[in-house]
Amino acid sequence: MGTASDTTFPTLGPANGSSGSAWDVAGVSRQGKGRTHNEDHFLIADLSRQLKLRATNIETRKRAPQTALAGQAMLLAVADGLGGHGAGELASATVLDAIAGDLLRSAPWPGEGDAESRHNLLAHLARAGVEVQQRLWTVASRRNAAPDLGSTLTCAYVTERHALVMHVGDSRAYLIADDGTPRRLTRDHTLAESLRDRGLESERFEHVLVNAIGGDQNEPRPELHEIELVPGDALVLASDGLTRSVEDMTIGKLVAGARADAACEALISAALAAGAQDDVTVVIARPRRA
Repeated sequence: MGTASDTTFPTLGPANGSSGSAWDVAGVSRQGKGRTHNEDHFLIADLSRQLKLRATNIETRKRAPQTALAGQAMLLAVADGLGGHGAGELASATVLDAIAGDLLRSAPWPGEGDAESRHNLLAHLARAGVEVQQRLWTVASRRNAAPDLGSTLTCAYVTERHALVMHVGDSRAYLIADDGTPRRLTRDHTLAESLRDRGLESERFEHVLVNAIGGDQNEPRPELHEIELVPGDALVLASDGLTRSVEDMTIGKLVAGARADAACEALISAALAAGAQDDVTVVIARPRRA
């Protein structure tokens, strides 16, 4: 019914060369053993705001006379589509298209040391998470897809020292310390997690989402986090195909000390070896060491 080509990314395009030279970053997505096609998507994008100096009589000694970079960041995102029969694949691609386009067109630019601007951007991410749902419904109508198609969305706006995380659903974000200690940043928005909070039996409700982009008529409720990054930290975003198959401590051990691309492959392999039935998607980013 739908593929990534069903969305257009009208203002986006692939970059030439590697993404984020200051970062070691990679993403991998593989079809789960119980799937006929992959309904996960991921996105890694460089974001920058640039002033190109054409002419001035201002003293430019000790400055680059041609280009002054006002700031740069990365967008990392993972989406796990819901709906089956190809609708999930369409949903996850549409959600990533929408969130990336929103940030490109209208997000406020944060100053690295400016707490207020980061707060404003986090609030913008929350609004964007809600507005993405309307875009999803519009695409579903145009494509004659099921009106209840939906997706998880876990994304991070990453600068040199901070990560702003917006999360809906049961994909996850982790911060992995230099020694491999994992810190789970997000909650699973499932009925099982809600029941566990009340000390009730929950195992059979692990796949029942209570918060998603689309899926029903309820407005998504984005979970937000501002994380300070320190040297050696690795940010990991993953769909539940990984996290239901591989323990958190194992995730930390496989990421610690490894290049991002190698760690992604190791995590995917571990999940599939453990019999992951769902699609498995991982994005990892860590600042390059000097």
